[in-house]
Amino acid sequence: MKGLILFLITCTALYVSCRSPQQETAVFPPYEEMIGTADSVYTAGDLADAIRAYRKVHRAYPDSAYVHRVLSRAYLGLGMLKEAKDMLDATSYSQDTLGRLSKFRHYANWSIFAGDTTLLRTYTDSILFYAFHTYPSPYRNAAFNEVFLKDYDRAMAHLDRFVAYGEPEQKPINMAFLYLEEGDSASAHPILEEAGKGLTLILLKDPVDTDALFELAEVHAIKKDTAVAMDYLERAVQTGLGKQWWIYHLISDTSVPDPVFGALKDNTRFLRLKDSLMEERRKMREELMNGE
Repeated sequence: MKGLILFLITCTALYVSCRSPQQETAVFPPYEEMIGTADSVYTAGDLADAIRAYRKVHRAYPDSAYVHRVLSRAYLGLGMLKEAKDMLDATSYSQDTLGRLSKFRHYANWSIFAGDTTLLRTYTDSILFYAFHTYPSPYRNAAFNEVFLKDYDRAMAHLDRFVAYGEPEQKPINMAFLYLEEGDSASAHPILEEAGKGLTLILLKDPVDTDALFELAEVHAIKKDTAVAMDYLERAVQTGLGKQWWIYHLISDTSVPDPVFGALKDNTRFLRLKDSLMEERRKMREELMNGE
């Protein structure tokens, strides 16, 4: 027995001494510290650097659902669809209403970027399963997707419910687009005018408000006032829109087209802007891959 014990001790010592440095237990900074650093890079808008930063957090804390979700968005922003889906598939969602809705919304977004209308329909229908009069926000989410699916009757029905149950201060801009598709300009124009006035007031206080600039571009694209729409869209890009992950679906030819901006699709300025933004994303993607 004594000989067996000595043998086991010797084997253990040999195993420990032969381990490579990589096999030693790594010591990582606290989660909050790593996330704070990664979030700062992400906010700055360099998606390649942000992905590298979040990958470090992911290696240290592989079970973080937040890291999975934000990495998925960053990958989508560079058109890296497989990597984005892998992150979504690895994400744990709670089984309550908000958790399931979050899951369906994220997969619906992925479907738009991937140009997969079949999956988009599936996840949109799943979102609607949780919409009811005391919780109307899913109606708005579903309506957004229905516009991409070009099922305008359903989109309008969902927005009608959202407006009735949610009682927003202002009707959604997309509602004006849907009214115009129905040929009802009398109902569309007040929505566009009210939105335009409100957004203009925001810009008077903050001329570089990217969201307000983008929404004004949306208002004028719906009006088919393409020159003014491009003025606002170009200003939005200059103030940070080009750094947003979600803008990729508007500039990518493989994503489901956004009908709201259909008036711009052949516009020379819009095509030039698309090319410029896509080139920036291509360089980021190349830089990321070369650094792996």
